[in-house]
Amino acid sequence: MTASDSFSDSAILQVFDALIFQQSGEGFVCRGELPSWCPPPGARSLTEFHPEVLLTQSFFLQHVIQEAQSWWASDQSGVWKSGLWSEPDVFGEEAVFEAIAVREKDIPYLIIQRFGPDMVPVQPLLQKAREEQISHPLLLQQHEQREAPLGCQLARSEQER
Repeated sequence: MTASDSFSDSAILQVFDALIFQQSGEGFVCRGELPSWCPPPGARSLTEFHPEVLLTQSFFLQHVIQEAQSWWASDQSGVWKSGLWSEPDVFGEEAVFEAIAVREKDIPYLIIQRFGPDMVPVQPLLQKAREEQISHPLLLQQHEQREAPLGCQLARSEQER
């Protein structure tokens, strides 16, 4: 069994309802079954629908692919996650997605997972929390820089009394 066979035949991966791409040369090839959210009306198989087109239609996915390729080139272990983003799905409905880059037997895979409607209200909160986590050390440093001169001025005022 080859790595691509394990992806195309695995019932385990179907549980995650994700779109799985294998990097092949300069592009990507879809592996496994299409997730329930992916095919447009009328498409019932991989031969009727070309999910690879999705990779070129999404500005965010094009950026994600560049970051994933950098991660694959770095030979790091584990997985790389894009974080959540939202954009219209193939049906035109607003949806929340996450891309995951992984390497199996030196073969790069990009997995795109869609989160349910219950995640849509949570996504802005997660994004804000992530931004605040990033900015917190900077805000703390700015606060300390402002506080130090005020403390010195207060000490001088106290001494002058």
